[in-house]
Amino acid sequence: MKKYSLLHPPVLSFFSKDLYRDVGQNWRGIAALYLVLLLAFCWIFETWAVNEKVSQFIINEAPPFVEQIPEITIQDGNVSINEPEPYFLYDPETGDVIAIIDTTGFYDSLDNTEAYLLLTNNKFIVRKSEAERRVYDLSQMDEFFLDQNTINNFIDIFKTYFPFVFYVFAVIFSFVFRLVLVLIYGAIGFLFCKIANVKLTYQTLIRLAVIASTPVIILDTVLEVSNVNIPFFWLICFAIVMCYLYFGVWANKAQSTPRRAL
Repeated sequence: MKKYSLLHPPVLSFFSKDLYRDVGQNWRGIAALYLVLLLAFCWIFETWAVNEKVSQFIINEAPPFVEQIPEITIQDGNVSINEPEPYFLYDPETGDVIAIIDTTGFYDSLDNTEAYLLLTNNKFIVRKSEAERRVYDLSQMDEFFLDQNTINNFIDIFKTYFPFVFYVFAVIFSFVFRLVLVLIYGAIGFLFCKIANVKLTYQTLIRLAVIASTPVIILDTVLEVSNVNIPFFWLICFAIVMCYLYFGVWANKAQSTPRRAL
């Protein structure tokens, strides 16, 4: 009979031999539901931390840049603005030119400029790197209007929905990523089985790998929320998971090894 529920591993996975034995012997499947719930819980805190950074950026960094943007109109594929041209947009902190609006033809490329963006009479050019430019043809655009009010309205909508959209995608992608990892860890578990002289199925090893990953997932969440960076943390995480996985395999040794007849 299953002794521990889905609520126990976030605490007991750090030290409990009984938990790993119960997961190995009495749990079923690959513990996918537990992994989803664990990630969903952890991403609540990480989403909060990310949203705080995004909000601070919007509050402190966005206004000085938005205030520089003129009214931009595109009519029948032709761009026009309500300011003298060429018109330059500057980085509020460094004062460097980051964008140019010029429909006169004086600037027709980003060459010999430090800007990353150029809006011409009918083209929008983006500098992706020193060697790569992306050109968007605007000549087929019938009608478009952009001003500071439009941008501020978009920012307000973004601020409202960003944490929800970010949270959903973060949980989905992190689940897929972690699932791939535990499938690999499960295969490595066969090596530990051989070392410990234990017979376990691949499905069991995947379950144990999920539980062995729990301390790392929680630790990663704490560090992200605390904004602490540790060099080669991915390597440390791998070592921690391997230690717990071996611990989990060893914990199942007594149940998986048949007793010899007296």
